[in-house]
Amino acid sequence: MTRRKREIIGLRNERDFPHLVELALPPEGFRSVLLEIDAFHRERRIPVRRGRSRHHLPYRGGGPAFNDLLGGQVQVMFPTTVGSIGYIRAGRLRALAVTTAMRSETLPDLPTMDSLLPGYEASVWYGIGVPKNTPAVIVEKLNKEINAALAGPKIKAQLADLGGTPLVGSPADFEKFIADETEKWGNVVKFVGIKAD
Repeated sequence: MTRRKREIIGLRNERDFPHLVELALPPEGFRSVLLEIDAFHRERRIPVRRGRSRHHLPYRGGGPAFNDLLGGQVQVMFPTTVGSIGYIRAGRLRALAVTTAMRSETLPDLPTMDSLLPGYEASVWYGIGVPKNTPAVIVEKLNKEINAALAGPKIKAQLADLGGTPLVGSPADFEKFIADETEKWGNVVKFVGIKAD
């Protein structure tokens, strides 16, 4: 087993982490990755030694979390590729895997989490929306222009350089994507047993 796989499997079953592991949690949507790890624990009935091997540290932003990761105060973080690519390229961070379904074109040597933990996938995405009663002609015009911009060589190259992948499509495609993501993460929330405060 490779060192990378041992480290990732260690996040899952915690055998390889006899000491306390501090997991940085910035607020910008990265909780989905933690939900996915917790769902893996429960689904595969993997015992978790709470309070000993993994401690979740919430941060008010990605900047403070990165500072502590780079300074060694925390050992693990699940940042976006866009947020971490500069540190990875500079050799200041050691990336273990990408959480997306496909390998990153920007970091092609990194495996997917799914290749190490089958069934694992968690992505951060961004979209553009308009108020519900916006006339269809305006929605279609915006969609056409946004898709053209995302497909343009300049923006496509900038996003690729940061590790981002543009997803173009129709408003109906985006609506279905949101519905699928809502169902997926709703199931994870139910499985893990999260309750609203």
